[in-house]
Amino acid sequence: MAQGTRSASGARRAARAGPMPLRTNAAPKRGAPPARAGAAERDPRSPTLTWDDLRVALAVGRAGSLARAAEVLSVDPATVSRRIAALEAALGAIVFTRTKAGMIATDAGHAVIARAMEIEHRTMLIEEEVAASRTAKGVVRVAGGMWTIARLAAVGVPLMQRDYPELCLRLISCRPPVDLPSGLPTVSLWFEATPRDNEFSITLGEAPYGIYARADRDPSTLPLLSHRNEDGPARAPDRWAIVQSDHSETAPVAASDSMILREAVRAGVGKALLPMCLAENEPQLKRIGSGEPDLVRPLQMHVHPDIVQFTRVQGLINALRANFQTIFGRADAI
Repeated sequence: MAQGTRSASGARRAARAGPMPLRTNAAPKRGAPPARAGAAERDPRSPTLTWDDLRVALAVGRAGSLARAAEVLSVDPATVSRRIAALEAALGAIVFTRTKAGMIATDAGHAVIARAMEIEHRTMLIEEEVAASRTAKGVVRVAGGMWTIARLAAVGVPLMQRDYPELCLRLISCRPPVDLPSGLPTVSLWFEATPRDNEFSITLGEAPYGIYARADRDPSTLPLLSHRNEDGPARAPDRWAIVQSDHSETAPVAASDSMILREAVRAGVGKALLPMCLAENEPQLKRIGSGEPDLVRPLQMHVHPDIVQFTRVQGLINALRANFQTIFGRADAI
């Protein structure tokens, strides 16, 4: 009876105290914010994907090594390595394989580089669109063959400075395809070159060619010097030289660039097919024949479809088209 009285009394005290708290196996951490109902559990200390890491991965993918990427980004290689490690931790995947030949992108790495390139293009386009000035302003990198880039520097740049004073050109002499590590807006100028899969071509104009010899020499006594593309398919001047040459003899000089052949013609080594813009104002040279050019070559600009939207690239295209004859046509048009 006494036991029953004690039990009833305990029940009344429990009712006044309220319900007993639910016991758990682990106590909540002090200072932790209350969990939201239905919220997914996530460790706030988990690695996150950032544009800085993607930008570094893009630089490594273009450069092929940590050291080269660090040079392009103006940081030390340890920083590049740390950024790549952070990116791989955030993605839970290996982005690059480290080999003796350099950094090789994995399948995941190729996907990262492709998307990072899209982000880079969109970022630069945003900068263009929000700029206070809508004039052609900023840096554009222009790559192309030796004589094309030299002619652009000598004649084209002064004309562009007149029309677009805030446009800055970085001129690079190379051979296709262009594979440069930095993310600067880049266009390339080529004759008879196939664009890459992610590029298209814009025809800027047609460059005329003629046969030239040294002015004080009898052209009939001079051999025909030859264009020759050693690391790719034959170009139009190569094919023209093969048709015109005397197959019984070998040309004393063959060169891959018209500026080299012009120097040989100046020295009296032979005669050669040269761009008229390079030869017509040279007092030491004279054209063999007259009238229509012996060869005409379309000059094309290869450009990425995202890059072509930039105001500075549009300014460059407009300037090249407007001044094409002065830069790459007959030199007596200047």
